Amino acid sequence: MLLIVSFLAYVLRLHNKTLKQQIALEIEKNTNQQAIMFQQARFAEMGEMISMIAHQWRQPLNHISLIVNNLFLKYKKNALNDDVVNSVKKQFHHNIVYMSKTIDDFQNFFKPQQQKEKFYIKTLVNDILLLIQPLLDRKKIYVDIRIDDEISYFGYKSELGQVVLNILNNAKDAFLVRNVENKFIRIAVINNDEKTLKITIEDNAGGIDKDILDKIFDPYFSTKQSKNGTGLGLCIAKIIVTDHFKGSIKGTNTKEGAKFDILLPII
Repeated sequence: MLLIVSFLAYVLRLHNKTLKQQIALEIEKNTNQQAIMFQQARFAEMGEMISMIAHQWRQPLNHISLIVNNLFLKYKKNALNDDVVNSVKKQFHHNIVYMSKTIDDFQNFFKPQQQKEKFYIKTLVNDILLLIQPLLDRKKIYVDIRIDDEISYFGYKSELGQVVLNILNNAKDAFLVRNVENKFIRIAVINNDEKTLKITIEDNAGGIDKDILDKIFDPYFSTKQSKNGTGLGLCIAKIIVTDHFKGSIKGTNTKEGAKFDILLPII
């Protein structure tokens, strides 16, 4: 009897050891998979960033082109003088400073963040809108911000910015395939209670197909494959919210469009 008990105890220890090894292996595989997904998402973000910079630079580049043409015409007419040269110099400087600041803004926004910090939510949202404003203006999308100036949060500012940016980009893309008048995106933030901050982003772009509503946070699932969608934007957003902020994110439909609710614990 004692021999049987000892044998069973040995089998149980062996089973537990094997189980621990399997769990460790699965955790490692999951960690590696997340690392790969984040890397792929980072490449996609770089593409988005280049596209946004191109839109931000289009106007100053056109302005510089006009300045050069005007300078050439004045040269041909022998109309160059100190006043014209100084004016051109100031205009060049203004546009170059603007373009340089655009690069700095994008670089700071997408820079990986190692430490938590206190930041104001409305400032974060305004910073994001500055990055994509030319795209929104081009598509005549109005953004309604309902955020109190004093609402702040302690956490990873750039990561939360990526979550908001992903949702805004999804709304923008939804408007591209639907003919909607008076396009709007509404961003509202409230202290849901003393322990939770609630961020709501909704639009009137027609909503998400009910057949795929429960799949929008799945990795590599995209409704934009014809536009080279990676299917990682919302998946990464969910990982950031749930793993890095210990919060939750949910996508639903309203009568007019899609709505995303993000709940973040206040620490």
